Amino acid sequence: MRTRILGMLDERVASPRQLSDELDAPLQNVSYHVRELAKLGLIKLVRTTQRRGAIVKDQTHLDRRGLRDADQ
Repeated sequence: MRTRILGMLDERVASPRQLSDELDAPLQNVSYHVRELAKLGLIKLVRTTQRRGAIVKDQTHLDRRGLRDADQ
């Protein structure tokens, strides 16, 4: 699942909810894997917004140097 998440975040920014919908996987499982990928420094939080009382955290995938093309 982590490989699929990284592939999806390589192309765009997405929240765990959006990823779970596309992966057809429980949000709890996807959120866990997103947190683990963030701990490893493979993805980063790019935006936090509030939606209907919940905090939405949008993530993106980092390349091996820790930079996205847009950040260079």
